[in-house]
Amino acid sequence: MPTLIGERRRKPRVTIWSKITLEAPEGALDASLRNLSLAGLSCTTSTPFAEMTRLQVTLDLPEPRNMGPASRVQLSGAVVRCVPMRRGNARRRYEVGVFFDQMDEAVQGKLTAFLRSRQSSPIS
Repeated sequence: MPTLIGERRRKPRVTIWSKITLEAPEGALDASLRNLSLAGLSCTTSTPFAEMTRLQVTLDLPEPRNMGPASRVQLSGAVVRCVPMRRGNARRRYEVGVFFDQMDEAVQGKLTAFLRSRQSSPIS
């Protein structure tokens, strides 16, 4: 797959809008998932995080073609980006990038199957 100049991602991302839970040392909070890959995710939240903050992420992966219940997965990662979003409303939001640094084989299999079902190019 060709890489754009300045593009550091090595795993293809899939856009998916869903609610997720982030658990940080300060406690759990809800966030909105924007996109997902085998390497990490991007989400929005009302709470800023310092880079390298350790997070546990809980999300429900819909079954392909909605053929059954969602599969709940938990992932571990670190914040690699947190930037304020420009919005016209009074609520401040932040775009948070999380890099997955631990993933067991079962979760990796579920995530790979989900990502393949959502895109036309193969996942490497």
